[in-house]
Amino acid sequence: MNSGVVYILIFVLSAGFRDVWFAGLFQKADFFGIVLISFSLALILFSIFVQARMPGQWRLVGQAWKETFAANLATAAAWLSYFLALKSLEPAVVNTLHSGFASVSLMGLAVIGVPIAGAGAPSRRERFLTAGLLLVLLYLAAMVLWGLTGLSNRGLEENMLGLGLAFASGTFIALATEGTRRMNQKGVGPEAVLAVRFIAIIVISGAAVGLDDASALPTGRDLGLLGVAALCLIVAPLYMLQIGVARTSALSVWILLALGPSLVFCVQFLDGRLRPSLYTLAGIALYSLIAIWMALGRKYERPD
Repeated sequence: MNSGVVYILIFVLSAGFRDVWFAGLFQKADFFGIVLISFSLALILFSIFVQARMPGQWRLVGQAWKETFAANLATAAAWLSYFLALKSLEPAVVNTLHSGFASVSLMGLAVIGVPIAGAGAPSRRERFLTAGLLLVLLYLAAMVLWGLTGLSNRGLEENMLGLGLAFASGTFIALATEGTRRMNQKGVGPEAVLAVRFIAIIVISGAAVGLDDASALPTGRDLGLLGVAALCLIVAPLYMLQIGVARTSALSVWILLALGPSLVFCVQFLDGRLRPSLYTLAGIALYSLIAIWMALGRKYERPD
């Protein structure tokens, strides 16, 4: 098996715990403060690593400044949308909409002729299955609006906002992944990508904290706990994902990421706000079956 697939699967496993933990944390702590600290940690660690072990990467980053700029904007939009959606919707639903619509977005770009790095033209079978994924996403959106998911105590406006953010995060993360892939093609390694990819989200979050109340930042024991959680649930998994992105095609990446909602559904009940929903489970089960069908028929590029 392509090693990139293994790295992405590790990311998927850790993402389940990340979504549940942060979804609960966002209900009781400052949103932008958490985002600022989490991604600042990633930037600092990987910047130190690149400077110490591979300083020549900075020159390649400079040569790929257009791709770096685009990846920064798309990454900021994707993660902020995703985390804000977690404040309003069931984590398994957010994860499904995010991962699924990223795959749908990439397929849409390929269908209209936009070149996707590392991927050939989509087959009729892939187009058909992607259409099936989209129908499942629309079903889950309908369940949210009808109050039939595991988090049913939200109003219509909040549910619609959460859905919009979840769908948007899928589109933006697909664009961000494509941007980082193009950085890889210009010689920028995974470590250097992670050293520069989060500048925009850090600036935006820092500005939001400054305009609101800097005292809202976690301190003491809470700061230490957040640092460890960010390292284990964001920094390390993102490194795994970045390596995986560099070693397999964009569509293959999102087919594998589409398998994540099943795990999120299993672990999300650690959050006491949620109740089991057969409607959510049915949507995720159908979604996973289609995703596995796609994965089994997909040729993984860039073998080791």
